[in-house]
Amino acid sequence: MSFPGGISFKLNHLIPDYEQVELLCSHINQQSHKSILSFCYDVVSQMRFGDTPDPQRQSIDRALFLVSSLKDKIYEILNVGRWSEVDENICKVFSVVTFLEAFFRLSQIPQNISIEKVLYDLDFGLMLGCPLSGTTNTTLTETIRIIEEMSPTSSATRKQKASVSHPYEGAKRSKFERESSSIVILQRPSVEHFHKNHFITQNPALLQECMDHWPAMKNWKQPGYLVSVGGERTVPIEIGSHYTNENWSQDLVKFKDFLNRQISDPHACDRIEYLAQHNLFDQIPALRNDILTPEYCCVGTSNETVDIKAWLGPKGTVSPMHHDPKHNLLCQVFGHKKIILAAPEDTPNLYPHQDQMLANTTQIDAENIDLDKFPLCSNVRFYNLNLYEGEMLYIPPKWWHYVRSMDKSFSGQRNVLSIIVVKIAETPRMYGFCPMECRRDIMVLMESVVSGHQFTKIRERLGDKLEIIRFDPYIQKMSLYRERKKIRSM
Repeated sequence: MSFPGGISFKLNHLIPDYEQVELLCSHINQQSHKSILSFCYDVVSQMRFGDTPDPQRQSIDRALFLVSSLKDKIYEILNVGRWSEVDENICKVFSVVTFLEAFFRLSQIPQNISIEKVLYDLDFGLMLGCPLSGTTNTTLTETIRIIEEMSPTSSATRKQKASVSHPYEGAKRSKFERESSSIVILQRPSVEHFHKNHFITQNPALLQECMDHWPAMKNWKQPGYLVSVGGERTVPIEIGSHYTNENWSQDLVKFKDFLNRQISDPHACDRIEYLAQHNLFDQIPALRNDILTPEYCCVGTSNETVDIKAWLGPKGTVSPMHHDPKHNLLCQVFGHKKIILAAPEDTPNLYPHQDQMLANTTQIDAENIDLDKFPLCSNVRFYNLNLYEGEMLYIPPKWWHYVRSMDKSFSGQRNVLSIIVVKIAETPRMYGFCPMECRRDIMVLMESVVSGHQFTKIRERLGDKLEIIRFDPYIQKMSLYRERKKIRSM
């Protein structure tokens, strides 16, 4: 008997080998996990070779119930302690059960299947899980690709016309800026020149005419294109002008809703939202096809793959002055940014936060320095520049950088704003969407008591459970939201 449902049949080749899953369970010493997964794989075998529909249907429903319960249990395990200390094998098991849950759900009677729910759960699995091997969670990304190809909803989204009729044209570098720049400007430098004069010496450089051949330079200027490629996907966004703001928070939203609010029609939203520090290109491989790894990445000595992350946000978003441990290439696709740099030797004069969590971030507002409060800043040499579309900025390790979006923009980066070049192993493994650890706060899931709409919110670990009144988009009016459960430590 064939698999029930067309989509689940297409997913057959993605089912992880049971021997590999069994080994994962032995690593985390969870016999109960192994028993449930063994039953699920028995059901998969029945689906492949069975010929009795009714018992098979009961087995599928039972497997779905058990694997969903197991996923909830593992989800709770992921929320205990610090995120960076979570056993990687648990994250791998979370990826497995996320896939199996989607597989069995898609094997149900078609009218009982919510494709939107399945895609949401798979995206969540990409955020919290990790690959069974390699650096890309191919099992989940390929599952999503197949679902989107076969789903009428996703097909309709792909056919949507762009919400903006003309490509966005951004500002350009003036002759005065070129002649007065405090950072060297290079037109398509050779790899040898970049390696000798900037990478080895760790001197910043602004690179021009190195991205003109990227498909993204044309495609991503049109928000309608981004919606057509990944509009139905769920992405983590950050809320607030910058992460040191006391009102800063996070939420999970559909990519198309974020784009419509912040890029297509920014007047429709009264808060600043931005997508940052997220593996968008692993989550939506079609977007990865629009960019090319800069040839300057080959100069690194690490055997790790290039780490590429995306930043997308509206005018006014700020990244406070901070430094990263890696070589960064900030590649600006559209829009432009104001950037202020300071060298590592000026660290004693830049007033880094004393809290270990923010030790790589200064207390100053780099654009409006209060010299009465921070007098040592008068000894710092700051480098001011604008980064325009089609330009790359090389930021060496430990160089301080402040960034403010001058208009809506899209750039690729590790952490906040650029493409990481080398030495990925220098920083701890982090597969989730939380940008940093915090000992005081936790992220909780809030749920409307009327419609079930959910969002995430940060609160103090020792604080009372939350109850708030806010606008519910599902019912288009105010509703009471109650804290449902803890998602993770911050």
